[in-house]
Amino acid sequence: MSATRPVPSPLPCATVLAALVLGAFTGHAMAQQERRILGTALVGVNDDFGGGEVLDRWRTGVVAVHGVYGTAWPVDGDVRFGDVLEVRFRGEILAPESLDNPEPGDRPYAGTLSFGLHTHFRQAGLDYRLGADLVLTGPQTGVDDLQASIHDAMSLPDPENAAETQIGDAAYLTLSGEAARAFALRPGISVRPFAAARIGDETFARIGVDLVGGSLASGGVLLRDVSSGQLFEGTRGAATGFGWSLGADIASVAASVYLPDTDEFPGPEETRSRVRGGVMWAGPRWSLFGGLAYLSEEFEGQSEGQTIGTLSLTVGF
Repeated sequence: MSATRPVPSPLPCATVLAALVLGAFTGHAMAQQERRILGTALVGVNDDFGGGEVLDRWRTGVVAVHGVYGTAWPVDGDVRFGDVLEVRFRGEILAPESLDNPEPGDRPYAGTLSFGLHTHFRQAGLDYRLGADLVLTGPQTGVDDLQASIHDAMSLPDPENAAETQIGDAAYLTLSGEAARAFALRPGISVRPFAAARIGDETFARIGVDLVGGSLASGGVLLRDVSSGQLFEGTRGAATGFGWSLGADIASVAASVYLPDTDEFPGPEETRSRVRGGVMWAGPRWSLFGGLAYLSEEFEGQSEGQTIGTLSLTVGF
């Protein structure tokens, strides 16, 4: 049986999301002829990429599609709010350590789908992202059925037992934002401190820093994976060839709907930290990024952190 929890109507969430879409376009009608698709990124995250001995546990898998649309993104200079938009679709599976025999006190199973609109802009040398996502949870997403089908075809553990007590059907309007500034250390290498916050399905504030070099630091719109924190291109930068990144961050966590803190399930740890690194190879119109990230324990009683891998393919237009 699914965990009992209220199911908010998705209508208010969808209304606010639609208002953000309209607001991003309002006031820029004269610039419509300059707008175009700038890039598309397909992203996959999985604990299998990390080479761990135990697979399909905790933050086990993500598939996401990001589309960037708007006016050109310059290497330098200001960009107005709403001129560059990112539309994102994301599906994620969160799971206990054992799918077929979950232990008491482990995190509950959760399947999520999210649909979001974000704007990227630059003012006074600071790069900003601000946006909203409608996050759906529970059996209504069909994520548990999809995982069961895939595991059945590959003779992997059936998630049915874990999914019996999964996070229930609900819809959450989630607002998030990030501010970052790149400081050049030498040509082709920059350090990029950032601060971010999220309110909705999870509520936290985060600070961190990334060291970015080569083609990854050549002026494309940089997007950040929600789970791993890895930076990848949303649009192609000016340089081709090898690129790389190293990063770390820490978050202060206020709440998480995925960790309900009940007698049956654990609550979230007050802090989370991530350490990551990755490499990229880029052609004139495409780039391929791969990296690993270590995530610290996210819930009370989690036995250890975990390593997850990220792959992304970006096509620029």
